[in-house]
Amino acid sequence: MPNLRLLLDERKKNSDDTYPIKLRVSGYNDYKRYKTKFSATELDFEKLQSGKHLSDAQRKTKSSMDYLRA
Repeated sequence: MPNLRLLLDERKKNSDDTYPIKLRVSGYNDYKRYKTKFSATELDFEKLQSGKHLSDAQRKTKSSMDYLRA
């Protein structure tokens, strides 16, 4: 059964000082990263992961990211 995980790809920084958020699908002995339309700073990504103290825009992003995991 594959595992899904969202991660902040710190290998490449966007022009607006954010990092792309990737969907990591891992299976047996393999994994692959898939591009999403989301990006965030390190601090914002931590907030999105915890789900605490989010602005309205961050809540909407978190809801969309949770949809990817389901």
